[in-house]
Amino acid sequence: MKLRRTIFLGMMFFALTVVQGQSAERVVTLAVSGMTCVSCLYIVEDSIREVEGVASVEMDGLLGRAMVTFDDSRTTVDAVVDAPGNYGFPATAIGQDR
Repeated sequence: MKLRRTIFLGMMFFALTVVQGQSAERVVTLAVSGMTCVSCLYIVEDSIREVEGVASVEMDGLLGRAMVTFDDSRTTVDAVVDAPGNYGFPATAIGQDR
């Protein structure tokens, strides 16, 4: 009886660990409007980095793009897209990893 309980508790712990670990790192590419100078790039980059769950931001000022890696258990694509708009730089998602 004790062995069954130990096995059961072990399986429950494993199941909870697997469920909790299902967050995924995702990547979204944004088209950002209005970036006309180097300061604009920094403002947009900082606004995106302020979003909880964002792991990295790679800016391409020539194309007006930002590639953002984030944890989908801590934030959403919508939150990432909205961040630069709060500083006057509207953005749209133009590509996602899934």
